[in-house]
Amino acid sequence: MSCSGEGLTAVAEIESQHAFMGEPLSFRIRVTGSDTPVPDLTGVTDFSVRDAGVSQSSRSSFTIIMNGRQVRKDSGAEIVFSYELVPKKTGVLTVPAIAVVAQGATVRTAPIQVKVDPPSETSDFKMRLSLSKTRCYAGEPVVLRVVWYIGARVGNYQMSLPVLENDAFTFADPHDGQFTMVQITGGTLAAVQGRTELDGRQYDAVEFTKILIPRRAGTFEIPPATIACTALTGRGSGYRKVVVPSSAASLEVLAVPQEGRPAGFAGHVGEYRISASATPVEVNVGDPITLSIVLSGPEYLENIELPPLGGQPALVRDFKIPAEIAAGKTAGGAKVFTQSIRAQREDVQCIPPIELAYFDTKSGKYGIARSAALPLKVKPTRVITPDMVEGGQVVVAGSALEAWGKGIAHNYEGYDLLSDQRAGPAVWIRSPRWICAISLPPFAYFMILTFTVAIRRRNADPLAQKARKAFGQFGRACSTTGKLTGGTSPALLEAMREYLGSKLRISSAAMSFRDVQPCLTARGVDQAVMNELRLFFEQCETDSYAGGSGKSGKDSMLADKALRIVSKIERELR
Repeated sequence: MSCSGEGLTAVAEIESQHAFMGEPLSFRIRVTGSDTPVPDLTGVTDFSVRDAGVSQSSRSSFTIIMNGRQVRKDSGAEIVFSYELVPKKTGVLTVPAIAVVAQGATVRTAPIQVKVDPPSETSDFKMRLSLSKTRCYAGEPVVLRVVWYIGARVGNYQMSLPVLENDAFTFADPHDGQFTMVQITGGTLAAVQGRTELDGRQYDAVEFTKILIPRRAGTFEIPPATIACTALTGRGSGYRKVVVPSSAASLEVLAVPQEGRPAGFAGHVGEYRISASATPVEVNVGDPITLSIVLSGPEYLENIELPPLGGQPALVRDFKIPAEIAAGKTAGGAKVFTQSIRAQREDVQCIPPIELAYFDTKSGKYGIARSAALPLKVKPTRVITPDMVEGGQVVVAGSALEAWGKGIAHNYEGYDLLSDQRAGPAVWIRSPRWICAISLPPFAYFMILTFTVAIRRRNADPLAQKARKAFGQFGRACSTTGKLTGGTSPALLEAMREYLGSKLRISSAAMSFRDVQPCLTARGVDQAVMNELRLFFEQCETDSYAGGSGKSGKDSMLADKALRIVSKIERELR
């Protein structure tokens, strides 16, 4: 479906016009006639939109018949913008006409209709969504868990969690080392595999976890999560598409109370502790002092900021405090902020306690966390004023003259004391020192020019170097898969995604076979190789999330298989 203008053409393609709510669909816009097109997808409201990268193919040509004559047309380079669309509701939805702007010209693609059905769970696949609490205060973390129960072998899967698009929340990941981070539509989730029972049946299970931190008060509906996957049929003859919904949830978020709120309260919710240290502690007036402030207490501190130190009256009275403060660093259950301060007088004897107001959700009351005062020794600094320089005594530094007490020094004469100081080209070309001096500037200019050209070529196409190194990096990944604790299949799958992303110059995050199939086909990769790659993706994803083994002797076999596939792709992409 396309529209065209003066040499500018835009074609919109969608993977399918029949889908389930929550099922990700590949969507592409193919543009010819310009090297700098810009699609505008702000009008897409019935779908969540995720950018999946941009690729460019070489020039193509075709022949048409005009008035009985064959005319060869050059379509120019084709730029493909790839996206992932996730339907937000059921019914007949419309992907509107997409405007593509390039060099002052605008063309629009034709709209596309998609019939969206509601997803449904089966006896083999179920999902459950839950919250650690259904009532909390604004700023109080809530743990969201989604458990996927798997009763049959699965191939490719894609998960959608619509709450990640809700700007009423900020998000964090759990710190437990047992989790593996996985890419999903719109973000990441922490995942852990296991086996459990539901309704009297044993299932393989994957538990996904995300931390929700509400920004404001209100009642928020947490929409169902969905997983779209390919499942092996009962007879083992092939795979069928399955889209499974989770349950929904509701979260009531309360505003922190106004009563008893301290003047310096900046929205910190939870029971906080604060400590501070400074270096150096012996300074002159005006010397910089590095003040380190450590916040701890709440479990999730990634999104926590320190209020400006300008709000600490005792500190402002004795110290000069810049407006800028370094970004905090989270480590070991604490977040550390550093700030440079300067003592303004020599009578300052300590850095006063730093205070932080917080609301404790357990007690329902406000509290003040304070650091200990830090002893400080400040010495005066002598300031030289203009009056002292102009009217005061000026001491001239220098060496005193010393009388020569050994009599009159002798003078010497004679031709043998004369030195040859002739100059000119005839002398220069015989002098090694002059030869070096003359030849050095051109040589240096040549070296700088060569280096500059090399840097400009590399910066003009930074992805080319990454693409050239992709095959070697994949080979090293295959040789180390047996040493990885996460298993062979996940490691090889991630290495394959990185390789294909580098070669095709597209995003490797949560890449599936259908994301790379059009690009590889356009680059002329043989269909037999494509089939091998598809089976590789299905095998790795099945082993990773459906209890497959991928152990012992199969490790090296799978790695060898992956290396053979990539070697064939490498030859055909050159």
